[in-house]
Amino acid sequence: MIKHLIRTRVIIINLFNFLLIIFSCSPVIADQQWRTLGYEQGKGAIDNRSMSQPGRNTIYSCEFSAMGGALNRPWVDSKGTIYFLKKPFVKGNNKWNSNIKFDDSNPNIAVTGNGLPNHETGDFPIDSGSTAYQYDRNPNSISSQRISYAIPSTPKIASKPTCLPMGTIGIALSGGVFFNALDADKRDAVANEVFDACEGHPQRQGQYHYHHNSPCFNHGKKDEHSPLLGYALDGFGIYGSRGENGKVLTNNELDECHGHTSTAIDRLGKIINEYHYHINNEFPYTLGCFKGEVDTSMLERRPAPEGDTREGQRERNNGGGNKRGGPPDLSAAANKLGVSERELQRALGPPPPNFRNAAKKLGVSERELHEAMRLAGAP
Repeated sequence: MIKHLIRTRVIIINLFNFLLIIFSCSPVIADQQWRTLGYEQGKGAIDNRSMSQPGRNTIYSCEFSAMGGALNRPWVDSKGTIYFLKKPFVKGNNKWNSNIKFDDSNPNIAVTGNGLPNHETGDFPIDSGSTAYQYDRNPNSISSQRISYAIPSTPKIASKPTCLPMGTIGIALSGGVFFNALDADKRDAVANEVFDACEGHPQRQGQYHYHHNSPCFNHGKKDEHSPLLGYALDGFGIYGSRGENGKVLTNNELDECHGHTSTAIDRLGKIINEYHYHINNEFPYTLGCFKGEVDTSMLERRPAPEGDTREGQRERNNGGGNKRGGPPDLSAAANKLGVSERELQRALGPPPPNFRNAAKKLGVSERELHEAMRLAGAP
């Protein structure tokens, strides 16, 4: 009888451990982590607020002067409150061979990697039969990139903030990258787009990225300052939502770039007292602008796809996944706008283009320019 009870207990323990492994990466646990972090709700941006200059609760955009209109999403109420636990997510449990390196040398930290996250992701392109597809028809596939940045190891606050481009604004320790809070239609991406259970998704070139916090990051202990989650391209650290003694920070406690100066712990475990950014659940979530001096050449650099490390992904790409690959057809966009292709090229300038200035040069509205570029296959 005693042996039978012992065997039964062993079976129960083994079953418990098996279930713990199964559920440790499940959306159920992710939801519990959102609650622990105070992320059951968020404050989104569903109005046409200005983005032409630095300010709290907005983005200082290099490309847009004001936000676009909101979409009708059942997880966002009329006041802009986002109910994260009501949002559908892109299901999947794809594992990747993530590679990210930080080589500390003066005056820069050399960041190299393949752009793939160290956590599981959903299945992209989004399955047409899924609930997520009803709201977001992201046709892109996650693919390996060639990541190479030199960010300042001793960052300096600039004389004035720098605007944020579309595309990469920071590097996550997870291996992915941070984008600002906007989608391609200058709307609040967190309020309108659908992500996987780790709150990420790929863009047109296959770069997996985050627009805000992820329950799959290491968030440390809730009564302590959040750990470092990554670096902005100006070299200042990006941390989670908690400040000193574990206090969750609101936008009112952060500056126009979504950061402040206080004590924190850097990637090497050293206690520092310097400026850094915080991710929280209020728009713009990550950065509102660059506080530090930033090498503008890095803002013009877009990661190049390398070919995928997950078996079967190339077949999906060739079999009709992302039909928008390759550079945009500027001739089609020029015809749409009634200008020459050369005029359009000159107005856009080097990537990433400043759509606000380009529209003025061409004598069209930003909206007309964006619509023409999307027609031409731009992201």
